[in-house]
Amino acid sequence: MLRRFLYAALGFSLVMGSCNKTTVTPASTASMMFVNGCIPSTALAFNADAYINSTAVSGASGIAILKNSGYKAVAVGTDSVTFNTSGAVIAGGSLATTLSSSYSAFLGGSAYSPFVILQSDDLSAPATGNVKIRFVNLSPQNLNESCYYGTTKVDSNVAYKSITPFFQVPAGTVNILMQDPANPTMFPTNLQSQTFTAGKIYTVMITGLWANTGSTGLTYTLINNN
Repeated sequence: MLRRFLYAALGFSLVMGSCNKTTVTPASTASMMFVNGCIPSTALAFNADAYINSTAVSGASGIAILKNSGYKAVAVGTDSVTFNTSGAVIAGGSLATTLSSSYSAFLGGSAYSPFVILQSDDLSAPATGNVKIRFVNLSPQNLNESCYYGTTKVDSNVAYKSITPFFQVPAGTVNILMQDPANPTMFPTNLQSQTFTAGKIYTVMITGLWANTGSTGLTYTLINNN
């Protein structure tokens, strides 16, 4: 009788032990890419650190001019997104992120008048033989851009602080052009004969000022989204 009781007690203990075992589940996350497209000045260092709800984003610090962090995991919710330098917030915004979705945060403007554009990113694959491409106007030049992929105009009147949706276009080697019809000479030429690979997703960012040179001059930056 005593032996049967001990066996029963041992069995109960094993069952209870298995019920108390903790199952670890990953945190609910989205992904966000942080892009530094702000024109620097000699008085202000502009390597930028990305923050979500006042917490530094892992892997998204010291983002240099015209560079990006790649996509980083962020918690899902209504989030305050800021870019900081030397511990001080320089610009920010907020958006509601959802599980497994992707987003971009663009820091644009000039060192003395920065701003942030927050955008959800449709990273679904393009159709066979195609690429997806979008255009971002971060130049304070006040240009209303017509956007061309080769000879195909994909959008027009893309104003300062604006971003287009992604467009599907055939893969190939083409010239990129963002041109304001009212200011037809004001466009960079650094993305001529650019090869766009089938299945890839791209962002073309225009920054800077026409009268400037170097990192503050009018230029295109090509970003790979996948």
